[in-house]
Amino acid sequence: YHFQSKDALIFDLMDTYTQNFSSYLEELDASYDDPKIKLIKLVEVFEGCLEQNKLCLAGVIASQSENVDYVTQEKTSEFFQIATAFIEKNLQSVKNSEGLPDIVISALQGALMLDRLDKKAHRLDHIKNWLSGFFE
Repeated sequence: YHFQSKDALIFDLMDTYTQNFSSYLEELDASYDDPKIKLIKLVEVFEGCLEQNKLCLAGVIASQSENVDYVTQEKTSEFFQIATAFIEKNLQSVKNSEGLPDIVISALQGALMLDRLDKKAHRLDHIKNWLSGFFE
């Protein structure tokens, strides 16, 4: 398939990535009742990226947002809105969780980059333990 432009290619990649991520989160919702398990499974998505020596495409595009067109920026924002809504829904039982979903998604993105640099998942492990602690 030939794309009209670099922007069209990047948009298509981000659109597919967002759709696949959203579908995965819907599968988690359908498969598990426990919000702790759902959040742990979300962290495992990032661990999977690390194991494959990859970064999150949305994080990469967000870090280079000035180099992509507006529709790709919007699609990237949609990815983060979907992720944040999923986290928020699963943290509903946690007291004083206002702003926490934004912190979690930011922590996941940063942990993935730094753990990739260090070639070990210790920051992602810390996030998993931290999230688990909200449900004890």
